Amino acid sequence: MDVNLLYKIFASTLLVVTTAALILGLKYSIKHKHRSVLKVFPFYSFFSIVELTISSFNIPNLFFVIRNWFPLLELLVFFIFFNSVLSTKWVKMLLPFLFLIFLSDCIVLSMASPNPEEFNLGNAYTVESFLLIFPAAFYFMETFQSRSDVILSTDTSFWLTTGISVFALSSIPLSSFQWVFSSQMNEKWLLMLVPVIALPYIIMNVLFIKGFTCKIKTLQL
Repeated sequence: MDVNLLYKIFASTLLVVTTAALILGLKYSIKHKHRSVLKVFPFYSFFSIVELTISSFNIPNLFFVIRNWFPLLELLVFFIFFNSVLSTKWVKMLLPFLFLIFLSDCIVLSMASPNPEEFNLGNAYTVESFLLIFPAAFYFMETFQSRSDVILSTDTSFWLTTGISVFALSSIPLSSFQWVFSSQMNEKWLLMLVPVIALPYIIMNVLFIKGFTCKIKTLQL
């Protein structure tokens, strides 16, 4: 299959799924105002769509700036979510420090790459993914140990955390590969990486949609 066609298929699929997540996230965050944590996800979906749209319009400088700092926004949104659903106080207190560590990493990467196109995105996503696994693991521990009254198939926070976990666990090998070998790849190989990198995002957004549309009675956010 032609590499450019494969790139367009996955990019278009990601855009459609992310748009659906934005619409449904807005709908259910407005409909269920007591589930206030959902309100951060439409912002995330909106900026995801902005990034995808700018990339399709081929505005290199603007795209690279947004793309390079997008993981920081992503981690912030997901940490806000985890801060709302976790019960362990010391884990919640640790999240801001973990975010500052990632912010410092992004600043160092930016200073090391004056040209936005040379920003080591693989490094950023690898660090972000490891940081996301930490609160996600604690969420699952808390859920299976103390929330026996919750039906997981209809639990919003469970599906959102599962989506984030799938993204993080899938991104570690992919972003690590990109981190190590991106400088040695030509444009064709980089285009071939896009569908592989887009797939975890597609799956994550599908799981977000499942979480947004859950009809639950036991979730208290």
